[in-house]
Amino acid sequence: MTAGSLIQYTPAKSRPLTATAPTLTALVSMALAGGLAMGLASCSSEAPDAAPQVQEKKVVRVNVMEVVLETFEQKLTLPAAAKASREVTVASETLARVEKVGFEKGDEVAEGTPLAWLDDSGVRALMGQAAADRDIAQLDYEKQKALRDKSANVSDYTLQKARLALVAAEARLEGLSSSLKKHVITAPISGVAVSRNIEVGAVLSPGAPVTRILTTRPLKVLVGAPESTISDFALGKKGQVVFDAFPDRAFEGIVTYVAAEVGKTDRVFEVELTLPNSDGAIRPEMAAKVTFVRRSIPGAIVVPQTSIVELATGHVVFVVDRDKKAHQTEVVVGDYSEGKTMISSGLAAGDMLVVMGQRGLVEGDTVETVE
Repeated sequence: MTAGSLIQYTPAKSRPLTATAPTLTALVSMALAGGLAMGLASCSSEAPDAAPQVQEKKVVRVNVMEVVLETFEQKLTLPAAAKASREVTVASETLARVEKVGFEKGDEVAEGTPLAWLDDSGVRALMGQAAADRDIAQLDYEKQKALRDKSANVSDYTLQKARLALVAAEARLEGLSSSLKKHVITAPISGVAVSRNIEVGAVLSPGAPVTRILTTRPLKVLVGAPESTISDFALGKKGQVVFDAFPDRAFEGIVTYVAAEVGKTDRVFEVELTLPNSDGAIRPEMAAKVTFVRRSIPGAIVVPQTSIVELATGHVVFVVDRDKKAHQTEVVVGDYSEGKTMISSGLAAGDMLVVMGQRGLVEGDTVETVE
């Protein structure tokens, strides 16, 4: 190009559009697309918060029982102790030496069983002499009587004297015979000989103890009945006896004695029950508990005492309906006995009563029941 030549200028707007320069329409489209994307992102982030919350239902697991009519028994349990029905201390009645002992400590003996034999030689000697005196007296009396019958000169005095001599001789012989029997010591009752206080060769004096015998079949059970309950006791009343040594066995006793007066210090009446004790398992002085039924009410509503909830306004229980809903029900308590409660009103036979788990229930709770 030479100096002074003219340069032609083409304005920019007249330049043709190329693919690399975005048009206005494209810019608008891009803006709209960006805004839509931001809106969708915003909507997606807010979706969880906007969805309604679904609350999980509360289901309480409880144990239930069907209410039925049964007999309610009000019971009274008292401490007691076993005693021998009979107790005898056997002692010597005469002065003599022990020749033989026929028992050991702990033996069971029957009434009349010989326990010991004492030396009786001296008594037998006296009995021989007494028997001879008796025979002589009898001969003399018979002689005097025969003479009198033959109208001999025998006075009434002579005849009566001979008769009385015979009577005296017979009495002496009988006395010695009774003394001879005392030289064999026998058991006055049947039972267990719980001691042995003699040995062969020992000399016993009158009153010296030989043994002590206890009758344990049957046994007595002694109970102290409180003054407030004495009206419940009468001869023939039955009681269930459980001994500490045999907690899984129950024995039946029958009241055979009720004291006529109350104890001055403990204010209880002494009551005795007779227990058969046929197998001899129970021993005297064993501790026991005796349960008496004070009163019995048939056809009552009886529920476990633990099923009742005590409120400031009274007592309530929970009953489950067919829809497995728990309903709080007011009840009137009649009486208690050994963990059971008699309900006077508020429940009916057939109700499904909550007996475990009721502490956490409120009215209308849905429950899962286990009978």
